[in-house]
Amino acid sequence: MANKKRNRLASWMITRPALFAVISFITMTAASAVVGMLGSQTASILGVGLIIIAFLGAAAWLIRTLPHENLDRRSFVAINNAQTVVTSISFIVSTLFIISNARAIMIHLLYLESHSSAMFLTLIISLALGYLYLCGIFIGNLYAKYRRVRAMGVSMWKILATAPFGFSMLWIPGYLMNETSAKSPALEMSRGWYSRLTDRITSSPMTATIVLATLIIISGFTFGFAAILLTFGMGIIFAAWSAITGPDTLRKNIGGTYATVAIILNIVMWVSVLTYSALAPGNRHAPENIIPITQTQPTTAE
Repeated sequence: MANKKRNRLASWMITRPALFAVISFITMTAASAVVGMLGSQTASILGVGLIIIAFLGAAAWLIRTLPHENLDRRSFVAINNAQTVVTSISFIVSTLFIISNARAIMIHLLYLESHSSAMFLTLIISLALGYLYLCGIFIGNLYAKYRRVRAMGVSMWKILATAPFGFSMLWIPGYLMNETSAKSPALEMSRGWYSRLTDRITSSPMTATIVLATLIIISGFTFGFAAILLTFGMGIIFAAWSAITGPDTLRKNIGGTYATVAIILNIVMWVSVLTYSALAPGNRHAPENIIPITQTQPTTAE
């Protein structure tokens, strides 16, 4: 029998995302090199497909190597908080730094490219690995949410059918709702400051709500204001549903009507987005190659 994977925060935050960054960088670079050797327009189109396949393959490897155990509330809160803070703060800080130093950054990059190719290449590789590392944490965050929702009894196909717009309607209850079972947490955590902070968040509904709202807002700097509104909207639906049916009833039947409504809302959002994209004013093209016709008065000979 294979040994059970240890479920530690370091696996979600450090080792697996770092390995994902290295693996995805190597495979995507190899795919780009193959395209470069072929050097045709068809090969370029094929190369984009190969790069996407390389990235998806690395993502599949990441999900396969992360712990497969479903997550209790405390474990999920600890993992989600760390992942969201790291990815969001990294994005905010890097964006502000680039905006405030754009001219100086461009000058230094041009200087390195012309005077020190090795340093320039090292810098570019480091930036790519850092970006892919954050991508690995983000993918792990989606997987952690999936494992939390599965622990609440929602079937796999229903979870997938809520992606992407209705998914927050499922994982938000996993963050906020208390659990009745007293089994030991899935995540191994030492009794340090972060463990005490997680206990404080999960022990108070008001604290958990405030922390979750804060995380949604700071993550909106990465995904945009519309994503904040959508997530808060799904949270309001959860709060109203819980108030009407009672948290115990919702907890027992979250994989039933509640999950089905999330799927319906996701379909409605998909239809709305596609319809808007098709009918948006920017997508309406005026007829081309229209030759203007002007009328001229006939001339008569005098």
